[in-house]
Amino acid sequence: VGSSSSSSSGGGGSKGSGSKGTAGVAGSVVSKPVLDNKAEENKLSLDIFDDIDNFSWAKEAIIALAEKNIISGVGDNKFNPGANVTREQFALFMYRLMKGGKNAPATASNTTKFVDLQDQTYFYAISWANAQGIINGTSETTFHPKNGITLQDAYTMVVRALGHEDDT
Repeated sequence: VGSSSSSSSGGGGSKGSGSKGTAGVAGSVVSKPVLDNKAEENKLSLDIFDDIDNFSWAKEAIIALAEKNIISGVGDNKFNPGANVTREQFALFMYRLMKGGKNAPATASNTTKFVDLQDQTYFYAISWANAQGIINGTSETTFHPKNGITLQDAYTMVVRALGHEDDT
């Protein structure tokens, strides 16, 4: 993820460990992934989340991403659109986005050098994103998965995932 204090690490992550930034509306990645991959069979109605009406500017996008199985709510028909997003949640979001709604295996191993990953739900997505060069740690061996992700870090991940990092 992009650096919030320096780009000397190639946009690898914020150097501070206490970042509580947000990448905007992404309450959908607050929950753990749905373990089936039936996006077409699970077409959602416009009222699937009963807490997004006050976010009218984002409602259509939230529903569209949920219909494609890229995002999911936090349970009980809730999306939690005002929630901050963690680094591990955004890694999972990027995995699902780039894989067309496919869920990351929930029982994968951590194949990175990051020693601070604890929730196996996110191991595969973080390992995949790191191997693809989309996301880096906050150091060689730390990722700070529960820290918030800043908007610049989120944008850096998107640019890398789309292969535009070297475009001028």
